[in-house]
Amino acid sequence: MYYIGIDPGLKGKIAIIKDNEILEVIGIPDRSQPEEFRNLFQKYYSKIGKKSKNIMIYLEKPIIKPMIGKKPCPKCKTPMVYQYQQKGIANSHINYGILLGVIIDKGIPYEEISSQEWKKYFNLIGEDKKSSIAKAKQLFPDATDLIGNNDNIAEAILIAEYGRRKHSS
Repeated sequence: MYYIGIDPGLKGKIAIIKDNEILEVIGIPDRSQPEEFRNLFQKYYSKIGKKSKNIMIYLEKPIIKPMIGKKPCPKCKTPMVYQYQQKGIANSHINYGILLGVIIDKGIPYEEISSQEWKKYFNLIGEDKKSSIAKAKQLFPDATDLIGNNDNIAEAILIAEYGRRKHSS
């Protein structure tokens, strides 16, 4: 069974796991190259056939988390509270939408999951990105060099591994 974990962020990654082994980690394609998106899962999907149920994609849903800040009023210089969006949130949503469209178009089974769902499973709620890296290295010690200090790779791997464990139980 192939388990694909997708972190759709600006520098997001896609991790492919089979039988508790990381087969590959690839970057989210550049949106200026739509053909790359269309052929994204072809390598694995063609190996197992269109009617096979031996592939499952776990796609992380991006969240909109307004941030609160303070800045002085331009006229009177009184501090004002304002809301703003996380950096890169629009790119995450665009990538998410494109990836979801490709997955649906190809007819590949998928499940949308929240970051809170997989992070809770691995006890990473409230932890920083370094904790995701450490957890991925702990679960896949042979992939320590692949993971390096890249939290995007680590989180894509953890999403795929979460899916594998969820599906296996």
